[in-house]
Amino acid sequence: MLEYSSPMTSAKDEILLRARGSRFQIDFGVAKVGWLPITLYFDDATLEYFASGVLNDPVTELADAALAISGNDGVEQTVRIWEEPATTEIRFVSEPGSAHVTVAVYDRDLGRNLHEKILERAHVRESILISLTGLEEKVSRSGTLLEWGDFPTKQMRELLRGRSVPDPRDAPIQKPWELAPNSPRIVEELLTEVGPRHVLYGISATLVAVDTDSDRYLFELQTGPDQYVVVRLTWSGSTESDAHLPETVFFRDWDAWVSDCMMPDHRRRDSRSDDAESELSTR
Repeated sequence: MLEYSSPMTSAKDEILLRARGSRFQIDFGVAKVGWLPITLYFDDATLEYFASGVLNDPVTELADAALAISGNDGVEQTVRIWEEPATTEIRFVSEPGSAHVTVAVYDRDLGRNLHEKILERAHVRESILISLTGLEEKVSRSGTLLEWGDFPTKQMRELLRGRSVPDPRDAPIQKPWELAPNSPRIVEELLTEVGPRHVLYGISATLVAVDTDSDRYLFELQTGPDQYVVVRLTWSGSTESDAHLPETVFFRDWDAWVSDCMMPDHRRRDSRSDDAESELSTR
């Protein structure tokens, strides 16, 4: 059966249609007490599993596989679905430089492949990315999936960056913001001020930029649904008792920070400069 996309079909829908046309798709359910429902669509088969996270994390293994498939190197990646004791493996194998990847569903107990097919690398990669994107919507601020574990946020960002998205730090920075050099002092102050009840407690962050007009700093987060956060440090040198201090504003991605923070700050700064020049000229 052929599937067609209308002119109104979104880019994501078109990717889904191509992925389904290649007959490889993975859907994740809602984890419960350390068990993650996984549905695998392969050829005409629908395979359902309840994966345990005790021995391995199939979500992270799937993200690692997608990263390997994204390149031009050889691929030998395995995603293990352990159901205590049954184990099923999704195997990805490709030769260096090949535009295709062999995907196989291997039953460890039977010792043989249940399904095997050669698919386009790009289609498999996009199908996995869509699956992980759907799962990411269930991720908490701390970067974890309820009743499961950590989400592979770092791999997801690398996958999205692999879609020819430029490194945001190559983009021009407008005043009053400036790219920040490595400053352990600022990171240490952040760690000192954040208390156990603060939203950033226990989250790894890297300094990216500084607002030269105030004590605000832009950090890149390693976990959670938001990639960046602007923090207004108090410079108290001690842990804040108020759970709302230091003040924080989260941004989904670099573009969100540019449009909702950097550019408004830049326009306000220019407006103040114009007002000052106007006042001087009238004297």
